[in-house]
Amino acid sequence: MNIGIPQEKLTLALSKESEKCDLPECFTIVPAVALTKEKVAIPEPPRSIQRIEGNLNQAVAQEKQWINNSIAMLMETEQMEGKDIIAWSTYHASQEIPSDVTQPALMQLLPLFGEKAATAAMVKHGMSIIKQATQYLNPGQVSVIALDAPLFALTKLVQWNWPQTHGEDLFVVMFGGLHIEMALWKTFGDYLESSGWTNALVQAGITSSGAADSFLKASHLTRTRHAHQVSALALSKLQHEAFLQSEGPHDESTKEAWREEAITKSPTFQFWDAILKIELLGLIFVRAHRQRKFSLYVESLKGIAPWFFALDHHNYARWIPVHIRDMECLPSSVYEQFEECGHWVVQKTTNRFSAMPIDQCHEQNNETVKGSGGAVGLTENPAAFRRWMTAGPEQARLLKEFECEFMKEASAKQLHHEEGFSTQKAFKEQTQSLVDAINEMGNPFLHDSADLVVLDSRDILDNTVVSTVRRVEKHGLEQYNMYYETVIKDRNASIHNAIRKNSFPLFSRPAPKIKSKQAEQISMLKHDVELFSRLYIVMQHRDCDMATFFQHENHPYPPSVRQRKITTGKEVRSTWCAAYRNRQGSSCCV
Repeated sequence: MNIGIPQEKLTLALSKESEKCDLPECFTIVPAVALTKEKVAIPEPPRSIQRIEGNLNQAVAQEKQWINNSIAMLMETEQMEGKDIIAWSTYHASQEIPSDVTQPALMQLLPLFGEKAATAAMVKHGMSIIKQATQYLNPGQVSVIALDAPLFALTKLVQWNWPQTHGEDLFVVMFGGLHIEMALWKTFGDYLESSGWTNALVQAGITSSGAADSFLKASHLTRTRHAHQVSALALSKLQHEAFLQSEGPHDESTKEAWREEAITKSPTFQFWDAILKIELLGLIFVRAHRQRKFSLYVESLKGIAPWFFALDHHNYARWIPVHIRDMECLPSSVYEQFEECGHWVVQKTTNRFSAMPIDQCHEQNNETVKGSGGAVGLTENPAAFRRWMTAGPEQARLLKEFECEFMKEASAKQLHHEEGFSTQKAFKEQTQSLVDAINEMGNPFLHDSADLVVLDSRDILDNTVVSTVRRVEKHGLEQYNMYYETVIKDRNASIHNAIRKNSFPLFSRPAPKIKSKQAEQISMLKHDVELFSRLYIVMQHRDCDMATFFQHENHPYPPSVRQRKITTGKEVRSTWCAAYRNRQGSSCCV
């Protein structure tokens, strides 16, 4: 929450026998606990939920300002100058007012534990240690913890099972923003896969084929985010070019009406318009962290959550609404620090537009502790491993202080690391190359037919995929609203209840085609030919009795039953029993 209250320096007495300093047992010993409730209904929140609304539309308008500024730069400027701004991070960093109040956060790692983290005992013990450390530094402060998806779910269960000591009024548990961002780009990648997007990036020379495929899985977060920044600007420019080629006046008042009409006519236009909207939503989520805007962060989560439901990412679909509920019923002291001071993220430097999620700071601290090689070679030596776990965080602290001492001059400029001229030049070249590559394939915003077309191959997708494009966003929103009402608000259902899987047909997984009767018969005949050919080869070397061979069936059904199965697709045993009873007029035993 803040830099803390100055405390007296601790001194640890050495043991006379071993001349070693042992960690206290209250820290090292993890008490055994167990979660007794398998299916848990979310308890009533400790405070009333205050809905956070009204920030997302303004954020979208700010993204459009970046797009308009950058499109003008692409269309009017041939040679970049030092003052020109086009990159997403640079534009928003330039909008920030430099502040002398912002101070780098103080970070410290406690000695590491050897126990598995994803257990109720370790989570509960870790929360107790964090609470003790927080109360020592800032007496009376509510502890704030950030975790990834599996640990977040486990921590919430700990809170609901031990409300007196670890309840929601004593701890604020946050879903790690870094892991949410990775999940959202991965979810959007499922929607983009096989649409031709990756091939357009490769053809534009932005990346290689393998790296482009990795963007769909968010294997490298920074590169994935950069690809979507370039893609968002390129798609915006292509949409603007298509609007300029349309009939009628070309002003902002008519552009929205033209866009709505084009969406109604063309599923291809609707798909790429949705991709542009999704990319801007993901960038708004990132910007909320960079600019420390807590309300915008909560609202962007509400916009992202329906896509987790629609595209069957159920772990995040299940727990993101819980996180939204927690953020809308914070203690007043915590909400004030989050909203007004931005203490829900970590500011490691004084550079503008550079705040980061708490879990991203955790990952960077862990990387510093591991260093080159990490714990490789230490796991087989328990004594050396324990020494590394204890001394590693302190070594990381000393290294950080050494780096900060020699980075004061660079950090005094308060510039974002992407504000250099070379970054602007590269961003413009990549965007223009992507626009040219997609124009060669065919501008999807000029497509006005009722077919859904793949960008690079121009293949026409099945009507089931067209139906997905038409209704996926609306269906995900309906699922999210129903889940929030039943599980979060009314608390009528357990959070562990199964979430219905949609399995929408997508570009990468269209609906399987049902084989025709003739195709099924041909397939069976091919199977018979292969079987008899193998039999013929065997008979050349063995003495086989053909009569004995033909006593056995080569299909699981008689010909008449098999023909009915091909026609109806049914093979229910009760169906044949019912038909037999009707024919024999008596009971049937099978």
